[in-house]
Amino acid sequence: MSAAEERAAPDVGAAVRAAESRSAAVLSIVGMAIMGVVLFFIQTVFDPIVRPAWRLDAWMIYMLAVVGFWAAAMLGFLLRRPDDAEMARLWSPIGRAAQTGLNIGIALCPWVLLPAADPALRSLMIVLLVWFVATEVMTSSQATAVPVWEVVMLMGSTIAFVLWSGQPYAGVLAFFLAMIGLTMLGLRSLVRQTAVRAIEAKILSERAAAITRAERDAKTRFIAAASHDLQQPIQAASLFFEQALAGEPAASERATAIAGARAAFASTQALIGDMLDHLRLEAGATAARAERVALGPLIAAVATEQAPAARAAGLRIIAMPSRLAATADPQLLRRALGNLVANAVRHAGGERILIGARGAGATVTLWVIDDGVGIAAADAAVLFDDYAQGRSPGGHRGGFGLGLASARRSLALMGGAAAHHPRWESGAAFSLTLPRG
Repeated sequence: MSAAEERAAPDVGAAVRAAESRSAAVLSIVGMAIMGVVLFFIQTVFDPIVRPAWRLDAWMIYMLAVVGFWAAAMLGFLLRRPDDAEMARLWSPIGRAAQTGLNIGIALCPWVLLPAADPALRSLMIVLLVWFVATEVMTSSQATAVPVWEVVMLMGSTIAFVLWSGQPYAGVLAFFLAMIGLTMLGLRSLVRQTAVRAIEAKILSERAAAITRAERDAKTRFIAAASHDLQQPIQAASLFFEQALAGEPAASERATAIAGARAAFASTQALIGDMLDHLRLEAGATAARAERVALGPLIAAVATEQAPAARAAGLRIIAMPSRLAATADPQLLRRALGNLVANAVRHAGGERILIGARGAGATVTLWVIDDGVGIAAADAAVLFDDYAQGRSPGGHRGGFGLGLASARRSLALMGGAAAHHPRWESGAAFSLTLPRG
């Protein structure tokens, strides 16, 4: 998995809850319209028959207050268009509160309205109550799922009223209402699982497509950069050869041209080596052979290897002696440490690069610290991504953007981790952490 995929490793549950809440918000607009029609019907039909009248008035005020709160919340939601985090923190609890308030009012409905109703009107209202519970259960989301106790409260209130009323076939009707309630509780779980799986699949598909597009774009940039960067040392080598072969150059000029050609070929070889190493790591074709690696000699070897490039950049490498050892593949570890130092040489723009090691418990950490310009915030987030190129002090990008990505993969193969430490002041600090040898 790439660094981009690891950063994007999703809290799919939170994304599902947010997506469901947005869908529920759209449905709730329709729900509010239907509830408004139902309340108008109740007010028109029951106002002449409910006595004392204050019972209907109090119930209607309560229901209008809940619907008004619901409508105000929906208006705020549509205006703000919150992100996933705000959905989970604020809007989902508001939706649950409005839903619970509405269910309490509906549970009181049989006791406020039905005692004064005739049998036909009672039957109609019971059908409306069952329809309401079924609709709420079927459209509930993970963010605003109807709790079991609310379903029991709604159906239990209706069943209790039917039994209390003593109407014909009250026992049979109460039994069938109970069966309907149990059926809806079972369907509630089935509908929830189906909806969650569908939304999860959609979210994961969208994220995979986004990652694929990002990797494709990064590889396109990489190919363009590789073409450009490989041409530079090859052209330089060609010019040096022409200089060495043209006319009768002095011995010193010939030696300078030959040295320049060798340096150009070495640069080309290093770039191609970086590419091959990265492609092998990316394809999983590299296996780590763990053994005890003494870190003092490793640090000294990497410092010697990078010294010419550091001198050319006006930098001094300070290699700290160490008696620590790590459990690692010596070749992979040397390459990873070399990549960190080469990255510092290319981008630091300071005066010194420190290479050292420290032990802590069962682990040991190699550090590469410079006193340069540090890491730009825009680059810090993608440092270990494939093909990501940091800016040099002059503002130019250098290399293929493979060094840190390869170091990260190499350390993962050895059971370790590569990291950048953003809190480091006056420069940049990178680390390679491994099991102690």
